[in-house]
Amino acid sequence: SSGINAEYGRREQRVREGEVVQLVRGFAQDYRKSIDIINGEVMKCFTNFNNGTVILQSALTKMIQYYNRFQKILGQAPYKTLPVRAELVNVHHVMVEVKKYRNQF
Repeated sequence: SSGINAEYGRREQRVREGEVVQLVRGFAQDYRKSIDIINGEVMKCFTNFNNGTVILQSALTKMIQYYNRFQKILGQAPYKTLPVRAELVNVHHVMVEVKKYRNQF
C-alpha cells in the first residue's frame, strides 16, 4: 500500500510541476501584454481620470503582490529544486513595467 501511495505522490508532483512550468513560462511570455490589456480595459471602463488611475494602480499592485507570493512559494519544497525557477521574471522587472502605466491614464 505504501508503494502505491509513493507512486501516486510522485505522479501528483509531476502533474504539479507541469502546471508550475506552464505558469512560469506563460507569465514570462505574456505579462507585458497583459498589463497593457488591463490598462486599456480600465481606460475604456473608467473615463474619470482619478478613478481610473486608482483602480489601475490597485489592480497592478495586487498583481505584483500575488506574483511575489508565487515566487516565495516556488522557493519552498518541493518546488525549490525545479529547473524552471531560473525562468522566473524578476519581480523588479515587473515593477518597472507597471511604473510605465503610472500616469498614462
